[in-house]
Amino acid sequence: MHKILPPALFTDQDKAPGLIIEDNGLTISLSARWGSAAQCARANTFIPVDHDRMYYYEMTVVDEGDGKRIGLGFCARDTSLNGMPGWEVNAWGYHADDGAKFPGRSQGLKYGPVYGTGDVVGCGVDFKRGFAFYTLNAEYLGPAFSLKEGLRIWPMIGMGSAGAKVSINFGQRKFAWDGIDELEGRLGDNAVIEYGKDACCENHGLP
Repeated sequence: MHKILPPALFTDQDKAPGLIIEDNGLTISLSARWGSAAQCARANTFIPVDHDRMYYYEMTVVDEGDGKRIGLGFCARDTSLNGMPGWEVNAWGYHADDGAKFPGRSQGLKYGPVYGTGDVVGCGVDFKRGFAFYTLNAEYLGPAFSLKEGLRIWPMIGMGSAGAKVSINFGQRKFAWDGIDELEGRLGDNAVIEYGKDACCENHGLP
């Protein structure tokens, strides 16, 4: 059976026009001439569904730009790339300027700390237990969203601050957070009841 390769980079073919993709698809920036026009980029392929291992990637904020409007998360194939991650239907994001999470609408929900230049933000997806989570500077922030069963999702980066720049780590180098094994061990095989779609929303305030 053909193995589905995980996301590895961003390309010029799947991004909003104001974003600049460099460093073999691993650095994204917003040209100053676009000002505060929030725009997104979608990774080169979807996240393969794996019930044996969590998926995880990280973003380092090289420059927060003018306004700290940066976000990361994931989205569906047909999600609009105009706006910030999580503003559109079938998109989810965690934003730098307010620390809020956005579950497919422009009104955010309180989630984690704000972040900016020099910070490393990670996004993880647990298909087995049906939720997504974030990390900040190697600290686990807890469940953020429940996952829509059967929906293919792509890593997504967005920004609306002139001069903003981020670098992406899909695993080509060591992650800042190395807690996947510990987290999976803590959740256990039967954690679907506690962390799965229905209970996840109820117990953790997830959308």
